[in-house]
Amino acid sequence: MSAAVGGRGGIERVTTLVTDELESRGHHVRVLLFGPSRHPRWEEHLVDRHVGPQNLHRHLLCRWLDIVRWSRHRIREFGPDVVIGMTPSALVVSRMVRTITRLSYPIWSWLHEALSQLDHPWAIGYADAHLAISSGVGNDIAKRIGRTENIHVVYNPIVNAHLQSRPALHEQVHFVYIGRLDNSVKRIEDIFRSLALVRQPWLLSIVGDGEDGQLLRNLAEDLNIASRVRWLGWSSEPWDVVGPVSALVLASISEGFGVVLAEALVRGVPIIASACAHGPRDIVQPNLNGWLFPPRNISALHEILLRIVNNPQELPEAITVAATGARFHLANVVDRMLEALGTSFSGRDI
Repeated sequence: MSAAVGGRGGIERVTTLVTDELESRGHHVRVLLFGPSRHPRWEEHLVDRHVGPQNLHRHLLCRWLDIVRWSRHRIREFGPDVVIGMTPSALVVSRMVRTITRLSYPIWSWLHEALSQLDHPWAIGYADAHLAISSGVGNDIAKRIGRTENIHVVYNPIVNAHLQSRPALHEQVHFVYIGRLDNSVKRIEDIFRSLALVRQPWLLSIVGDGEDGQLLRNLAEDLNIASRVRWLGWSSEPWDVVGPVSALVLASISEGFGVVLAEALVRGVPIIASACAHGPRDIVQPNLNGWLFPPRNISALHEILLRIVNNPQELPEAITVAATGARFHLANVVDRMLEALGTSFSGRDI
């Protein structure tokens, strides 16, 4: 279950991957969305999706009642073995429906952002158990609910891919940022300011869109780096449009997991990421598949970027980087999910 989503983010990709894998293993997954996505094309790839009422009341209480009624009808019809809430509102609704219907399904959370980024983090208490996409998110949940049991770190899944080509050593280093253009959280500004201090040749490709696109274009002009920044827009297949890549750069102050980081690994692309409290620390193994730097620390990021620009031969081998991404492969993540969910059924396989 989930509130309406945008349709172009990591949560949509992950939902599609996991539901397809579960279906291929003989499980029946129904995805309940409380409303249509802003970009609904992704919904077409879901095997069994159900979208809630579109013309909801403007009054908040009436809107909630509409959603609860719709969800109650769907859940009664389906008789699920387990309900997984992917948003705080989904956890609230699933608990309300369970109380109203007196059904006994277990409720699991599977949230895809840090609790600090959610509007209603208290709703995590409505879940009986939790699938955590990173150890940091798991720690946040434990602090919020006051216990550590029934919290299972499963990570987020990615599919294997061919190794991404790299620029030749005599060519300019090519960095890439993939994600939404939300400077307040993603701190793309820090990447710009760090690269502006690097006088040697380099190229930065930006794949994504968002509300801060114009702000960032203006900043690139102000920093005199606009000619070295390539804006590629949003793409459903970002790795197909960037070309040869030296390293992925992510400077977020908060991540739930950071799917793009794992996607980079399986393609053999080293990672330069901020050591924020969540995902990157689980993914980046310093000097083996990339580097970590303190969030908002422009000088530390600059030092890493400068070292790579001056000595691109220091980048770890692509095959070594790809090997570190194996634990995030789809089959391995779903194995962990099923093992965790099975604890709700006293050892009975689900």
